[in-house]
Amino acid sequence: MREVTETLLTLPMPILAMLLLGLVLWLHRGWSLVLIGGATLAFLGLSVPLVATWLETQLGEAAPSFDVATPGDAVAIVVPTAGIFADSQGGWWPSSASIRRAVAGQALAERTSLPLVLIGGSPLGEAETEAVSVARQLGMIGSDRPDDPTVLLESGARNSAETAAAARTIAERLGGTHIVLVTSPVHVARMAANLRHVGLTVSAHAPAPHASPQQPLGVLAPYLPSAAGLAGSRAALHEYLGILWYLINGHIVMADLEPGS
Repeated sequence: MREVTETLLTLPMPILAMLLLGLVLWLHRGWSLVLIGGATLAFLGLSVPLVATWLETQLGEAAPSFDVATPGDAVAIVVPTAGIFADSQGGWWPSSASIRRAVAGQALAERTSLPLVLIGGSPLGEAETEAVSVARQLGMIGSDRPDDPTVLLESGARNSAETAAAARTIAERLGGTHIVLVTSPVHVARMAANLRHVGLTVSAHAPAPHASPQQPLGVLAPYLPSAAGLAGSRAALHEYLGILWYLINGHIVMADLEPGS
């Protein structure tokens, strides 16, 4: 049921529903034009990269930034994974988002000497867990090398709530409650809220954005509708819906969304 609801509420389905309803009500010209016009404006607006960036920024600023120079009482670098996929031969590979997060977390762990915690299970029943797949791909584990004691893997979590519970257990074992979250900017708000809900203090460290190819349109590119802009807006709105879903189901409360809580 959750998957069906999520599909119906995620772009572009709401816009398509507005257009369809506008066509159904064509004989009632006023309502029809309002719906079709609103759907068109929504589609164009959400396709503008500048709008997508703004939506993403609001989510990414939901936790205070971690200051490498003054790590304070932080006890671990926590990296939630972001999916894996199988190749044609049945081998498992991390998603690009998983790799970006883990590489950023690994670099930060080396700079701070804090343990790196990779958390990710098999939410869809995959044959390999996300944490193991990422660690293997980055050479953190393998048959030809001993396991790195500064890298901790947690392979049971299937969602953000379970990730937070696992992070709490690990933080307590390390003797503190302050962790550094390394995840995609759009995921910061929901993940940080779940971590606060289980009593952890959260600082965030964003992976460096990957280099984009040179834009032929130059300075106009952020203001012109594009498929990339729509994809960015879709990812951000998906997270807002995820936050709403977690609020409805009691995984988090409104106070958990406050950066200073």
